[in-house]
Amino acid sequence: MPQIKQRLAWLDIAKAITILLVVFGHTLRGGMAQQIVYAFHVAAFFLLSGITCKTDDLKKRIKNDFLRILVPYYSFSILSILIFAVLGKFAAGKFDLDVNTSLGFNLAGMLYGCPAGGHLKYNTPLWFLPCLFATKMLYYGIHKLCRGKQLPVFLCSLGLAAVSFVYTRLGGPGLPFNLAVACKMLLFFSLGRIFFLQLSKIQARLSLPLLVGMVLLVITGVIACFAPKMDYATDHFPNIGTFLITTLTGSFGICFISMGVGSCKWAEYVGRTTLSILVMHKFPILVFQTIGPQKALLAQYDSPAGIVLAIGISIITIVLCLVADWVIRRYFRFLLGDFKKT
Repeated sequence: MPQIKQRLAWLDIAKAITILLVVFGHTLRGGMAQQIVYAFHVAAFFLLSGITCKTDDLKKRIKNDFLRILVPYYSFSILSILIFAVLGKFAAGKFDLDVNTSLGFNLAGMLYGCPAGGHLKYNTPLWFLPCLFATKMLYYGIHKLCRGKQLPVFLCSLGLAAVSFVYTRLGGPGLPFNLAVACKMLLFFSLGRIFFLQLSKIQARLSLPLLVGMVLLVITGVIACFAPKMDYATDHFPNIGTFLITTLTGSFGICFISMGVGSCKWAEYVGRTTLSILVMHKFPILVFQTIGPQKALLAQYDSPAGIVLAIGISIITIVLCLVADWVIRRYFRFLLGDFKKT
C-alpha cells in the first residue's frame, strides 16, 4: 500500500489553513463567522490526518502515536491544570462561567479525556488529541480486520459513524477519549486515506484546483449560515445532513485550495507546527479576551471590525505559539513526545 515517503507541501499548507481556522474560531466567542468555521474545521483535520496515516508495522505506529499524541496531551494537560487552578476563577468571572478549578476534578477529566460533565475546561482544545488517538486505534483495528481493503474499511467506518449518531441521539453519556466523536471522525479519517490513494488520479483530472476549492468553501459557508451550529468537542450535531455536506465540502475545499497554492514556505512551516499551536493557543487568546481595550470590540462577533480584529489576534497567537514551539523543541522536547537524542 502506498505510503507518504516525503512531506507534501500542499498538505502542510492545508494544515496551516485549518489550524488558523481553529484559532480564529476560538478567538470569537460566538457569531456567524464562528458558526461557519465550526461547520467543518475539525473534520478537515481528521481527513488530513487520514492522508498521512501509515499502516505498516502497527506495533511501531501505536508506540509512535502514544508518544506524539498522548504524551503532549498529558504534558500540556498537567501544565494547563496547574495554571487553571490559579487563574481559572479569574477567567470564569470575566465570562460569567461556572467552572471547577480543583486539581482532583481536572486530573480525573484529563484521564477520562472527554469534555462531558464540564471537564477539560482548563484547556478545552486538548480534547482533540485523545479523540485522534482513539480514531487512529479504531482505524488500525478495522484496517487489520479488513486486510487493508479500502472499501470494507470505509464501509465499517460508515457503520461505526451511524452507530455513533444513534448513540448520541439516544442521549448516551460522553465516552472515554470522546469515543463517540472518534467513531464519527473515523469516517473522515478513512476518506482521507482513500483520497491519498487516489491523489495522482485526482490531480491529473482536476483543473483549476484553487477555484474549485474556493467554490466548495463558499458552498460550505452558505449552508452553514442556515444550519444549526455544530460543536465537535461536545458531540453536538443537530442536523446530520448539513453536517455531512459542510464537513465534506469544507474539508475538500481546503485540500483543493492548498493544491492550487502549491508552495508557501511560511505556511508549510506553520503546518508542521500544528501540534504546538493546538496545545498552547488557548492561553494567549484568553489574555486578549480578558485584558485590554480590544476585548470590547472582540465581543462584537459579527461586526466587520470584530472579525478583522479576531483574524489579527489569531495571527499574533500563532506567531507566539511558534516562538514557544522553538523554545520547547530546543529545551523541553519531551513535552511534545520527542525523546530522541540530539
